[in-house]
Amino acid sequence: MVEQLSETELSLFARLTSIEHVAEYNIVAPLGTGEAACIAIAHERSLTSVTDDNDGLRAFGEVSGGGVYERIRRLLVGAADEGHIDRGQANLIHREMVELGFYDRAAPFPAAERD
Repeated sequence: MVEQLSETELSLFARLTSIEHVAEYNIVAPLGTGEAACIAIAHERSLTSVTDDNDGLRAFGEVSGGGVYERIRRLLVGAADEGHIDRGQANLIHREMVELGFYDRAAPFPAAERD
């Protein structure tokens, strides 16, 4: 599904991806387009932001005044703890994300705790 950004979301997106506005968000470089779009949508629609990008979290905090966010590993642990997936599946999802470029190298569960 493709989500259309509102004019307000587009304006925030443009500022988050612009070198001219990085100081406004307490970051040193503009955010990538995906990160910026997620932050704009989460902020404007009062949704939870999901990211592990520290600059993204910093910018989201500046924009939202401390809005609600989740980290990827915490979501995987929660999904396993609630029985939606098992611990081995959580580690597999994490490993596949790392292979695609996700930079969190520590698996959600140690090998001895997988199932």
